[in-house]
Amino acid sequence: MFRRLAFLWLLLIYGQPLIAQSFKIEHYHQLTNHTGFERQLINTTPFLFRVCADGSRASLFRVSGSPSGTPIPYLQTRLQVLDPDTLRYGRILTTSQSADYLEAEFRHPTVVDNNPVTTLQLVIGPPSATTAILSFSVLVGQAPLLMVHGLNSDNTIYTDMENQLITDLGPLAPSFLVRVDYGATSRAQFADNQQVIPHYIDATVAELKTRRVAAGKVDIIGHSMGGILSRLYLQSANYHDDIHKLITLNTPHGGSQMANFLFQPSANLALFVKALLVTGGYLFCNCGAFADLRVDSPAIRSDLNGIGLNNHKVPSHAIVTTKGALFNTPLPLKPLLTAAEYALAGMPLGDIFCGDESDWVVAKASQIGGLPQLTYSIVDPDQQHSGSTKNTSVIAKLKQLIIAPSTGPLFHKDGFSPPTLIYRQCEPLAGSASTGSQTQSSLIITQPRRGAYVKGGSSLTIATTGTNVSEIRTIISYSADSLYVGRELASATSQTISIDKRATRRVVVVLGKTPDGTYVSDSTYFYVSNNFCESFQSGAWTDAATWSCGHEPGPTDIAVLNQGHVVQITTNTAQANAVISQGGKLVYTNSSNRLRLRVEQP
Repeated sequence: MFRRLAFLWLLLIYGQPLIAQSFKIEHYHQLTNHTGFERQLINTTPFLFRVCADGSRASLFRVSGSPSGTPIPYLQTRLQVLDPDTLRYGRILTTSQSADYLEAEFRHPTVVDNNPVTTLQLVIGPPSATTAILSFSVLVGQAPLLMVHGLNSDNTIYTDMENQLITDLGPLAPSFLVRVDYGATSRAQFADNQQVIPHYIDATVAELKTRRVAAGKVDIIGHSMGGILSRLYLQSANYHDDIHKLITLNTPHGGSQMANFLFQPSANLALFVKALLVTGGYLFCNCGAFADLRVDSPAIRSDLNGIGLNNHKVPSHAIVTTKGALFNTPLPLKPLLTAAEYALAGMPLGDIFCGDESDWVVAKASQIGGLPQLTYSIVDPDQQHSGSTKNTSVIAKLKQLIIAPSTGPLFHKDGFSPPTLIYRQCEPLAGSASTGSQTQSSLIITQPRRGAYVKGGSSLTIATTGTNVSEIRTIISYSADSLYVGRELASATSQTISIDKRATRRVVVVLGKTPDGTYVSDSTYFYVSNNFCESFQSGAWTDAATWSCGHEPGPTDIAVLNQGHVVQITTNTAQANAVISQGGKLVYTNSSNRLRLRVEQP
């Protein structure tokens, strides 16, 4: 779960801290009013002391002993930070002492610069005294970063971002990068995931503690619903003052009108596309998360932005991306990722989002969340919702925000003020998605034939012909979460696409727009296989020399009978997945011979 960024490089540069041999310095970790994080010794001399720049009060230092046996009047001492810049070097808060020791609570710095070491000094005498009898160093690293994914996703979306942060920031990268994973429940309602954020924060702080690093807070980057879950924890009664900075990315702070559109049964076109393209239940779901993400849901209006709004506040920044309509102009078939977005790409999204720009899933205003200028960034006007965690401009902005002080102008300190959004369903979207029953408009897929087999790595022609349609949109599934999409302003189309080698059933959907704004449609499917046995010549089915694959076809093979070849079935044990004739034919040598086929079912 964790990736450790070692501090060993600093030992080579700065060496060990200056410590008088007979002094004993102990570093304790503690989080006030947080069960499981009571005061605990995590380090002592002569080891290097390490803290995170999270602004927390998680560290307490205790000094005892004396050099050369000379008693130290601890009741007359104080612990101070050598440099007065509290943002970079922290500060001493409360002090308790006796004749034998001094204890001081240390507030961590909030920012790291190119000299990430703070020096603490033990001074004897009145406040005017400046001569230190002891100095020791504390190494400061960035606050850990939790990377929280959203709906129907998992932590792999952050792999590229994590690697880039480590490469580019080096020693200034977060002390730990934690890719939160709640993929198994990411479709569930918000309430079912309310423990995700506090669980990972506690686990991160505890893991750092075992490595002798004191942290009391984390930074969070939350993509989409991940930002909502972070805010819900921040605003809850269970919040433990353990978030340092909150950065949201494509987060629907005011909900998403697309969730309304996909959730409503009256959105006939959406449901039609959904029904035809779902090959494993992936694309859309009338599940708890979709219900909660609607702009008028109780989860958005009451739980997130109701009476509990901004119960607690932390420095926050919103990263925003937008994406123009995909089908503003004709587009040849091309591969695109994330079927959940592209299945409806090019529909009049401005109607769904009430004229606001969007990333195809969340309106821009909802992503901004009511934050003022400077504390939100529109980093890419051509980036859709999914995939933004890999966007180089997004990663560059995140790097800037990681290093920037939480007290600076890039972070808003007074909470979110999300807009109250509305959803209206416009007639072009509400129009019936006919399956060809209309008498004046029709659309038919002429290629490929239903149930055809296609060789992996080859090409395939998709052809349609329509009557009384002005444009044709083609959508082809080629994996659980990706599609080919295209649009032509024509009543007939013919486009050739490359087929990858993943053996599976693929779905083709075509939508034709009629003069009244409704849609006619057709669908088909084909299979991709890498197990083709083509006939080289005429001969017996059982003869390996008959086949290009060099063996008799088996139950997973597609047997292709090429032009002019006659293949003889001479046994009752011949078998294949399917047989395709390209001008060849089968001949049974007697009535007892058999060929068993294991034909794929639609």
